[in-house]
Amino acid sequence: MIIRPNMENVGIVLGGGSGKRFGASLPKQFLILKNRPLFLWSIFSFLEHPAIDRIVFVYNKFFLNDTQRILEEYSLSGKIELVEGGQERQLSVYNALKYLERYDVKNVLIHDSARPLIDKSLITRILDCLEECYACIPVVKLKESICRVSEHEVLSIENREQFRIVQTPQGFDYQTIKSAHEEALKNNIRNSFDDSSLVLLKGEKVRFIDGDPFNIKITYQEDLQIASFFMNLKNLKGG
Repeated sequence: MIIRPNMENVGIVLGGGSGKRFGASLPKQFLILKNRPLFLWSIFSFLEHPAIDRIVFVYNKFFLNDTQRILEEYSLSGKIELVEGGQERQLSVYNALKYLERYDVKNVLIHDSARPLIDKSLITRILDCLEECYACIPVVKLKESICRVSEHEVLSIENREQFRIVQTPQGFDYQTIKSAHEEALKNNIRNSFDDSSLVLLKGEKVRFIDGDPFNIKITYQEDLQIASFFMNLKNLKGG
C-alpha cells in the first residue's frame, strides 16, 4: 500500500475547450443544464467530497470574465482556483499540474467539465484504487459489436470484450502524471486527448475500475437532453 500522509487530493476540472463540435455560440461548459452552468456540476461534486482538498478549474482564456462572474454568482470565488488553459487539452492539463507545484499534492483527479454526472462514489473508488497504484481510470463495457474501418470499408470485426470505453475523472499519483506529461512534451507529443495514455507511453501501468454508465460526455446537442433525463432519474437538481 502506498502511504503518503498529510498530502492533498486535488480535483482538476477542465473547461478550457471551445466546444466547436457542439455548435453553440458559447463554449458548452457555460450552457445551462437543469438551471446550472454545465461546468459547475463537476465542481460541486468535487467540492462536496470530503477527501478532496483543493479544486482547480482550467478555463478558456477568452472567457475568464464569464468564468469569474459565474463563480461569484454561486459564491465559489474563494473555493476554486483558476488556471488558464492551453491550446490543446494536454497543455491545459500540464498548466494545472505546473500550477500545483507550489502545494504538497498526493493525488490528482483529472476530469472533463463536459461530464456533469460525476458521482461522488466514483471519486471515492478512484481514490481507494490509488492507495494501491499510481494510475487508475474508470471504464465501462461496450454493449454493441465494434469494427475496425478504413474510409468506407470494414477491415475487421473486433472482440468487444477486449475493449472498454474510457471515462473521467482519471486518477493519478501527482508526480507520476506530471512526469508523464513532461516526458511527452520532451518527445514533442502535444495533442494527446487522454492522460492515462501518456503514463502508458512512459512504460508504467494503469489500473482500471468499473465506471458509471450515467457518466456521459456532453458532445452534441442531444447529449444535454440525455443528461437531463439521467439527472431526473437520480433526482439531481441545480440552482
